[in-house]
Amino acid sequence: MEIEFGVNGWKQLPDAISKKYHFAPARVEVEEHHIGVYASKTDEHMVKADHPKALLHGSLVSPSLGAAIINGKYVNAVPLYRLEQEFQR
Repeated sequence: MEIEFGVNGWKQLPDAISKKYHFAPARVEVEEHHIGVYASKTDEHMVKADHPKALLHGSLVSPSLGAAIINGKYVNAVPLYRLEQEFQR
């Protein structure tokens, strides 16, 4: 700095800010829950532990996946077969 401006001939200004936006394509992650099942040693009585609530009973669809499908279909007007192809990729 002293070569460019001389001794005490410069001052610090606020830093310039540079931003870049990075896009990460959609990812599907599997969330696995282990549900304990217990059985009596003396008879056939079994007890199953509580498990997380599902958006649709018995379905693999999570709330975030359901929202992505609804957004693609009804907000972005993407046909379901194209959404299916995108999820397969």
